Amino acid sequence: QSSYQAPPVRQKTEKITPETAKPVAPPVETSDEMILVPAGTAIVGTGDDEIEALHNQYVVHPTWFKDELPHGKVEVKEFWIDRFPVTNAQYLKFVEATGHPLPPYWNGKFPARHANHPVTGVTYDDAAAFAEWAGKRLPTAREWERAARGEEGLVYPWGNKWRGSACEPWHDGSMYDALQTYQVGGRPAGKSPFGVEDMI
Repeated sequence: QSSYQAPPVRQKTEKITPETAKPVAPPVETSDEMILVPAGTAIVGTGDDEIEALHNQYVVHPTWFKDELPHGKVEVKEFWIDRFPVTNAQYLKFVEATGHPLPPYWNGKFPARHANHPVTGVTYDDAAAFAEWAGKRLPTAREWERAARGEEGLVYPWGNKWRGSACEPWHDGSMYDALQTYQVGGRPAGKSPFGVEDMI
């Protein structure tokens, strides 16, 4: 996902809102919608008590948190962030316009069946190049945490309790299918307090 602090993007004639969104993907052409996250305090990082609780509940190893921002509160200026992750279809437009290399997992061919799925397998530099081409930039770690966790510093974008239906794709129960991506906007119940979707 990418963000910027420039004026608002153009308004769409037909807009999907968190209240009207259905548990299916929005059309590709509407998935570049952006959300203004107001200035405020961001609760970042994970405290020792939280790490201990996550370890006990989910058997999460404490070292998983070693690269996080130091736990605490920081002030963040207002910023814009994409409501949805960048899709394969959006990334294809970037590739066609710039000649940028295809993501490795495309295997040399655009995955048309997954056009509205989030693009994966890109590096930080790839993402930054896409954002610059789109007239945006990548969010900072502090901005991303504020967009995801809201004013209260939630554990998950939707709250403090795990809820698989808020982020897991439909699958037939096999491990392979469970690890696949799904269409952006397909889990509106998982949106953050600011309305940003598919952050997990």
